[in-house]
Amino acid sequence: MFKKTLFALTLLFLLSGLNTVNAQPSVGSDAAILIDGSTGQILFEKNSRETHYPASITKILTALLLKEAAKFI
Repeated sequence: MFKKTLFALTLLFLLSGLNTVNAQPSVGSDAAILIDGSTGQILFEKNSRETHYPASITKILTALLLKEAAKFI
C-alpha cells in the first residue's frame, strides 16, 4: 500500500511540472536577457533590443572597464 501511494504521489509531482516547461519567467525589471553560455542561444528576452541607460555611476564605470578589458582579449 505504501509503495502504491508513494508511486502515485511521485507521478503526480512529476506530471504537475510538465505544464511549466514553456512558461515565461516573471521578471520585475524593464529589460532582461538570458543566454545559454555554451550555445549562445537566447533562452529568454524582455525588451532586449531597446536602449536602457545605467542607473548609477558605478554601472557606467563597470561598463567602461569591461570595454577596455575587451580590447585585450
